Amino acid sequence: MSASQLLRPCFVLVALFFGLHASAQSNNLFIYGTVKDYNTSVTLDSATVTLFKDAAQHSMVSTHANGKYELELGYGYEYTLLFEKPGMVGKSVEINTVGIPIEEQNAGLAMNIEMTLFKHIPGIDYSILQQPIGRSSYDPETKMLAWDLDYTEQLRAELNRLQKEYDEKK
Repeated sequence: MSASQLLRPCFVLVALFFGLHASAQSNNLFIYGTVKDYNTSVTLDSATVTLFKDAAQHSMVSTHANGKYELELGYGYEYTLLFEKPGMVGKSVEINTVGIPIEEQNAGLAMNIEMTLFKHIPGIDYSILQQPIGRSSYDPETKMLAWDLDYTEQLRAELNRLQKEYDEKK
């Protein structure tokens, strides 16, 4: 019996183990993206992305030197992702993973969330950013997570006011 014939069963077991491991991991919602400076589009390293699960702090990650971050979310919960960096104004988004069909959960879902933060300037009313700037939930028609555009539209006038005030003072 050759060495390759002896190793073949071991390779099959290793492949099976990694296949099961990858399958178990795909049963999560994969969130990834980049955090950048609003004014310069420069990526922000060491920005924090804090994950709240059903309103309780769950975990926190820091962006890498290239501004990128990654998170895995379980299904059946409401999440808030809070993006922050010292000296900058924080922003958050909500992601609802309740009610996603099991077949979609098993297939695995991913969502790219790009975020921009801007430097804090005293004297500006940032209160609109105390609420999420976006909300996402499962859309059965597209079988993907989708942003609630009605919610975003409700915020648009106040976000435009903030952007105008910020641009005038910077």
